[in-house]
Amino acid sequence: MRSRPVLVLVPMLLLALASPAGGAILILPDGSGDYPTAQMAAEAAAGGDTLLLGNGVFTAAINEFRFLDYLGKDLVVRSRSGNPDSCIIRGFNSAIGLFQEEGPAAVLEGVTIEDCRTAVYILHASPTVRNCVLKDCFQDTGVGGAVWIRSAWLSAPHFEDCLFQDNYCHLGGAVGGYLDGGAVFRRCTFRGNRASRGGAIYADGVGISTSVPGLLEFCTFVDNDAGESSVLATTSDAWVELRHCILAYNGQRTPVGIGPTARVDMSCCDVFDFRMDHWDADTLDLLGEEGNLALPPYFCDPDAGDFRLSSRSPCLPRNGFLEAGCQEIMGAWPATDVSGDQRPLILEISDHQDDEGKAVDLRFRTTPGDTLAASGQVYEVQRQDHDQWNTVLTMAMQGRMLETCTAPTRWDTLTGRPGGRSAFRVVALPGPAAATSAPLAGYSRDNTPPAAPLGLQAVSRFGGIDLQIQPSPSPDVHHFEIHLSLGPFEAPLTPFALTTDDTTVNPGITPGATLYLGVAARDTAGWQSGISPLATCPSPPSPLFQLLEFSTQGNEQTTLRWSVANQPGQPAFVPEFQVRRRLGDQGEFLPLSPGIDELEDHAYQFKDQGLPAGDRVAYQVDLVVREGTWPLFETGNLTLPSTPVTLKVLGNPAHRQSSLQLYLPHAAHPRLRVYDLQGRRLWQRFFYSHEGGWLDMSWDGTRSGGGQVAAGVYLIHVRVGDQDLTRKITLLR
Repeated sequence: MRSRPVLVLVPMLLLALASPAGGAILILPDGSGDYPTAQMAAEAAAGGDTLLLGNGVFTAAINEFRFLDYLGKDLVVRSRSGNPDSCIIRGFNSAIGLFQEEGPAAVLEGVTIEDCRTAVYILHASPTVRNCVLKDCFQDTGVGGAVWIRSAWLSAPHFEDCLFQDNYCHLGGAVGGYLDGGAVFRRCTFRGNRASRGGAIYADGVGISTSVPGLLEFCTFVDNDAGESSVLATTSDAWVELRHCILAYNGQRTPVGIGPTARVDMSCCDVFDFRMDHWDADTLDLLGEEGNLALPPYFCDPDAGDFRLSSRSPCLPRNGFLEAGCQEIMGAWPATDVSGDQRPLILEISDHQDDEGKAVDLRFRTTPGDTLAASGQVYEVQRQDHDQWNTVLTMAMQGRMLETCTAPTRWDTLTGRPGGRSAFRVVALPGPAAATSAPLAGYSRDNTPPAAPLGLQAVSRFGGIDLQIQPSPSPDVHHFEIHLSLGPFEAPLTPFALTTDDTTVNPGITPGATLYLGVAARDTAGWQSGISPLATCPSPPSPLFQLLEFSTQGNEQTTLRWSVANQPGQPAFVPEFQVRRRLGDQGEFLPLSPGIDELEDHAYQFKDQGLPAGDRVAYQVDLVVREGTWPLFETGNLTLPSTPVTLKVLGNPAHRQSSLQLYLPHAAHPRLRVYDLQGRRLWQRFFYSHEGGWLDMSWDGTRSGGGQVAAGVYLIHVRVGDQDLTRKITLLR
């Protein structure tokens, strides 16, 4: 955020100026204000009144679900100090609720909301939220860890100068729901949020033709992560527009994911990470257009949470990287005179064309300091040859921040040909070790035709034919195509594209069909082809089958027993089985490790242990014979007995490190925290995915910020969904 002003006014003057159109009502954490609770004050207030929250921590009482429901009134709720660090709302299931068409005059300002299931819950409302911190909010399932926007038709909330930090939810770690009713996030910072989809934001939609885009403007996104789309995930006709934003150093997944019917517009933004090769086409298509950059933003001290822009940042208009229509500072934070990281950085290594593999093109960022001499800075490009770095290129630049050069690759002295991947680094001269870039490896294709794929075989199986390939050892082969035909010289029926990592394709051929299969390997120089022997897809077996038992033993084990025998008149076979399991009523069946016992009279038994208590389980068993695999039977759902969440402290008192065991009856996202006896949080850890059963945890007696705690008594607190468990532990030194 650019800056967070703190109001320093005497109390009487603040009360007098708080709400010119209405009254001012004081609420204090200890209940000694004008009303004992904020909700009681809201019920008594009229539209236009101001609720002033005193300094301190407002905590949820037993069975107190929500801190404040605006009740359809345009109330102004703000801290008396104006400093969100001094006024904290903590521990509510859903802290703030706006459900009855509250408009922009309904204001929330200058508070921190933490440790809630949802900080702000918006349905048919368009409130204004300013200068707030929303952090450590946590939902196992659902949408939006800190903010949930439930409807687009009447919901156009405005969030300004807010910080969203360390929130978690399945969809949208910080924010989730319908943004395309005109929701606006301006000068907000999203840091350290986590999700399965949309590390910072998950946007749903109501139809692009009838909606107004959600707007993300002058926002900074750092260190967010998700299993899919580390910053923003969109789906179902969502429409989101990003302007003057910075998306940098987020997770390994692509920053922006665009659903099949969704739309994302991006202009004047900087999107950068060291692992851009992991990004998919959704993000890459947005770069290079509308004034967008893909350059390091040069934050002053990102590890310390200082996302101000250093003096050499390409996100500043004065440094000449921004197009004519983008002449405003990007992100939520201001610029400084600090020069930032002084190391060069290799951005990309690519093939140098028409050189027979002898060189690569290396693109790097120079040192961003303000001390470049008029004669230019000198750089060495070094290549790693075995255990030694050798200088292969020396160059001088006249103050440029980006440079592309051509560097020779490493050669194989035995064959006299390029030796494949080569590692490079860039060194600024003269300079200390800190002026050396991190190494990066790349390779150049040698532009010779690829060798034909090896070991082409067609293997018959039930439901199709598997084509097995041993890929060419040549690093230049990067694509295969599979062709099916009724004869070796007829036109192909269906092509299948494979990368060099693929080894099997099952085209799904009709049982009884006879086909030829062909394969071709391609690189930039052309194709080479091969053809398989004739292959016939067999018909499935029809054995005699009977399910004998499907039951539970205790709350963590099931037993499955069945019998299989040959049909009279059919060829005999020796069966094997593949057991698959599904937890819950939906989802796919996942294979389990072998562990099937053969009993008498053609009977077989499988026992499954360590299951989440209280969950529903079903199984699918496939028959495996020489020709392939065929579905044999599928059970219905069986509900396992329930066992409550259990927390054990092992070894109490503990020496230096405490060991804990947590039993989860079902899949969950537990959170472990350590407090001292004064209620101060010392350490925490999130477990973002656990399938259920016993979970081993430990605490080594350190603080989250570093350093050992003293010997004494501490509180171990675990939250699993709505359940809270606390145990005392004595730590010895």
